[in-house]
Amino acid sequence: MRRIVLTLSTLLASVLVPTGLAAADTPALSARLVDCQTGPGADERAADFRAAMPASDDASVLSLRFTLEQRRDGAWEGVSVPGARWERSKPGAAGFVFEKRVERLAAGATYR
Repeated sequence: MRRIVLTLSTLLASVLVPTGLAAADTPALSARLVDCQTGPGADERAADFRAAMPASDDASVLSLRFTLEQRRDGAWEGVSVPGARWERSKPGAAGFVFEKRVERLAAGATYR
């Protein structure tokens, strides 16, 4: 795996862990790679991502969705992700944070 680039529109696969927030815990807008494991076998290659957004005065429920794209030798292509969907906060949340893990990444690909 050469590198992984994360954007707010990046969706990952496998495990999603919504994080509850107290009213005083307003997160900053961010999306980042938390951890990356490389190796020769598909079972050894994985990445963990985290996205966060603060509450908006215009919205009572916050929604985030990641989309995973891969590039091997040319253009970016979408990667099919089982169970991909929009994730939503509880109404009135101070912000929304969730983490997602994608496993069995292709060798030699760049991700965003």
